Amino acid sequence: MQCDIGDHSWVAPQPPPQDRADYASTFVLIRGRMPIVDYRPGTFVALGPTLDYGQTRSAGAITCNSEQSAMKCTNVSTGHFFRVSQESYELGR
Repeated sequence: MQCDIGDHSWVAPQPPPQDRADYASTFVLIRGRMPIVDYRPGTFVALGPTLDYGQTRSAGAITCNSEQSAMKCTNVSTGHFFRVSQESYELGR
């Protein structure tokens, strides 16, 4: 699962690639791995349905919940997760 973030006030764990300030922060959760924060170039392209507040989507063992306070995606088999909002983010297991 992937979650692209365009507007946030938190500091990314690493800066975007040099000369690419237009890159968007992207949270990625892959089965069996710890979540990561990466970057995606340019404008957002919907790779799947966007979740409205209160919606949930699952793909295998990974479930994402969209709430007004944050988006949280969890791998229920490993416990790995990311939680992201405009103000903060958390990666965990």
